[in-house]
Amino acid sequence: MEQKNSTGLQNIPLAKLDNEDTRYSSFSKRSSGLYKNASELVRECDVDLGIAISSSTGEQLVVVEARNKVCQYDDMIKEFDIIEKITNKKIRLSDQINEGWWESIDRFSIDDTMRFEAWLTFGEFTKS
Repeated sequence: MEQKNSTGLQNIPLAKLDNEDTRYSSFSKRSSGLYKNASELVRECDVDLGIAISSSTGEQLVVVEARNKVCQYDDMIKEFDIIEKITNKKIRLSDQINEGWWESIDRFSIDDTMRFEAWLTFGEFTKS
């Protein structure tokens, strides 16, 4: 049987870090990991979750409602998806326009031009 080159997964005893910079860095990394895990739990299990963390100096108290943040981010993603769909639709319409409509634009009346501009801007084409 071959011997392993590495020691593998080991249990590291928890102890207070003496170096203040290392301690602060570790605190930041671990707290962001907690937020990430909490967000996944909220998203997958549809639960309410709160996290309270205070720094080693006791100066800051951070309270996070992960469900609200996840819902806010989901709402933002939905808004961006809607904007993307509208933009893609306008691009497709613009591509259709570029296929031959521009040759006849010089024959538009002022009313036709205004309706065409409104259609380009708002996606509405009103008949008078």
